[in-house]
Amino acid sequence: MDLVQVIQIVGPIAGAFLSVPLIQAIVKIAREAGLPTKFAPLLSIAIGFILGLLVAYLATLTTTFAPAVLYIYGGFLGIQAGAGAAGFYDAAKFIGEVTTTTEG
Repeated sequence: MDLVQVIQIVGPIAGAFLSVPLIQAIVKIAREAGLPTKFAPLLSIAIGFILGLLVAYLATLTTTFAPAVLYIYGGFLGIQAGAGAAGFYDAAKFIGEVTTTTEG
């Protein structure tokens, strides 16, 4: 495996993790526009999945890997990024509740 193949494999992973703040921002905008909070995690995962497929599509333009493998890989990474974004939001909300109750 040469350096180009390593970059092609690691690139989508980096894209998935860098998309977490983007997913959080989109979900926050949707919540402020009236989306019920209970649907925020589902929207987060859906946006992550779509971004993962987009990253996979971009990877198919520059690689010789089978496109189906890249789309499956990108979809799973997107779901993980969306779940991570949703989990980070819940963790931050929980930490905010704990500090509020312990301070006051």
